[in-house]
Amino acid sequence: MIHNKPKKSKHKKEEIDPYIPLDLKCPEHQKVPNNLFCLDENEFCCSFCFYQNLHSNHKIIAASDIENINKENFTIESTKDELNEINEKIIELKNKIEKEINNINSLYDKTLEDLTKSFEEKITNLKKEENDIKEKLQNKVTKFKEQLEIYLSEINNNIAINEKINKGIQKFDKEEKNMIKILSYISKINKHKKTINSLLNKRIKSLHFSYISEKSDINYEEFYVFEGPILKKIENGNCEVDYGYCQGRILFDTISNKVYYIGGSYYYHTDEIYVYNNYDNLKLKKLDKKINISTKISSCYSVIHKGYFYCFESSKNKCTNNLLKYDLNQNKLIIQKNILEDAIFDNNQNQWGGFNDIILISDDNKLYAIYATNKNNKRISIALLDENNLNIIKIWNTDSLEKRKCGPIFMIKGILYHISNYSTQNDNVIYSYDLYKEKSKKINIPFENLGGYDSSLTYYSHINCLMTVNNGKIYKYKVVLE
Repeated sequence: MIHNKPKKSKHKKEEIDPYIPLDLKCPEHQKVPNNLFCLDENEFCCSFCFYQNLHSNHKIIAASDIENINKENFTIESTKDELNEINEKIIELKNKIEKEINNINSLYDKTLEDLTKSFEEKITNLKKEENDIKEKLQNKVTKFKEQLEIYLSEINNNIAINEKINKGIQKFDKEEKNMIKILSYISKINKHKKTINSLLNKRIKSLHFSYISEKSDINYEEFYVFEGPILKKIENGNCEVDYGYCQGRILFDTISNKVYYIGGSYYYHTDEIYVYNNYDNLKLKKLDKKINISTKISSCYSVIHKGYFYCFESSKNKCTNNLLKYDLNQNKLIIQKNILEDAIFDNNQNQWGGFNDIILISDDNKLYAIYATNKNNKRISIALLDENNLNIIKIWNTDSLEKRKCGPIFMIKGILYHISNYSTQNDNVIYSYDLYKEKSKKINIPFENLGGYDSSLTYYSHINCLMTVNNGKIYKYKVVLE
């Protein structure tokens, strides 16, 4: 029970022995037993004391409960002592632990310092070892790179050497083939030493012939060979194109593949040239254009040589010695020059009496003029011409019949041939002259003359055929060489 307003107690505060009997009397009220106990004042009191507000607002319990409280207080005190003892031990242990912690911290700091120092030393050593290893590796890498560059250089050199070796092998293979051919030629040469010696002597002499043009830029060495193919047979011919009644001349340009036809009643005195883009167009009579050149020409033995048109000017229906060189693509006269002043011009220097006193022939990439002179007893003479300036490079005087007694004349690979007659149907090639050997020969090779008067028989190497125009028809004869 709690009182609202405490009063000052008149009792003396005494330590209550828990073992005092509860029937003690109240000192204030003698007749009343102390049946209450004030916990705040720690003293016994009676009921009257309580009701008189002597212990107002104090904690009051029954006196019979004091024994339990005393026992509890005793236990608390005892526990406090134990707790104090434990506390002291805890404090002692704490101090000891703190000391140990301090020792541990000190040891930790020292250990950490030692470890840090040791690690730093090890790190320094490791860095040094790392730098040493890096340096060694760098040196090895540098050395390896140098060796690799040397190796690559050797490989490249080996590749270059292999390429050279392969080229050398290829060249050797070609040279081996050439050597086989040379050995074959040597074998033939050994069989014909006397002939070769004679040819060499003639070649040496020919280097000093007196009528070489001093201004000519021709390489004369290319005009000398040992031996060319020889005509063996002329096969039977056939008519390729029928133009109608007229004479004329057919010309092939092997560079542009064009075909030129010069024909008509006055083909020996004309300025008209018919152009076909190819031979098929000619056979189909598909004319591409007609050219009128600036000069009347004698077309009987005009020629296309290396893309240019060579012919002689015609004057009053007669062939002159004024040689013309035309670019037919531009219809332009390139150069003209009077040549062969000693050539005979009497319009009767061939067997049939036609207008071909000088015959132009393109053979083996060379340009020749065939004519006759009184100095050579009207026999066939052959002049090698410079195709650029029209100068005469070399002249061969043959031992043939008089030119006016010879039939159609043509050349194959440096050998001149002529047929017996112009108009005989079944005729023969009866004469040859080798320009390189400077030697003539009588031969007998059958020739079937299909057209009658063959005034323009010409050999074309790109088709290996003889061709002629007669009575408006174009005839072709295949040849066999050996």
